[in-house]
Amino acid sequence: EILRTAAPANTTPRTVLADTELAGVKLPKGACLFILWGSGSVDEAAFEDPEAFNVDRKNKRSHTAFGLGGRHCPGNILARAEMALSVEHWLDAFESVQLAVPAGTVHYEPIFGFHALGRLPVRVRRK
Repeated sequence: EILRTAAPANTTPRTVLADTELAGVKLPKGACLFILWGSGSVDEAAFEDPEAFNVDRKNKRSHTAFGLGGRHCPGNILARAEMALSVEHWLDAFESVQLAVPAGTVHYEPIFGFHALGRLPVRVRRK
C-alpha cells in the first residue's frame, strides 16, 4: 500500500516513433511524451477510495509503482526485498516511530515526475 500511495517515481519519458494520433490528439514523430503511469495507482476505476491508505485493501498489489508490462521495472524484486528488510530492522530496533511534526506539514519537493520528501522529521524510541 506504501508503494501504491507514495511511489517515488511516477513518469517515464517516451519518444513518439512515428506520426500518430491518440485519443484525437496528433502526435508528431520525435515528440517527447511523459507517460504518467503512476496515476494508475490512484485510479477510481481500479481502487475503491484510492486516496485512502488501507493496508487491508484486497487489490493493493495492483499498483503501478514499478511500471507495467514490458516496461515493468526489472529491479522490483530487489526493491521489495530492501524495503521489507528495512521495515523489519526498524520494527526490531524501535519500540515506536512517529512523525515529529503534524502530518499536514510534511513537505514534498516540487520535482516533476518524482514524489520526493524534502525532509521527514520522526521521533523514535529504542527498545
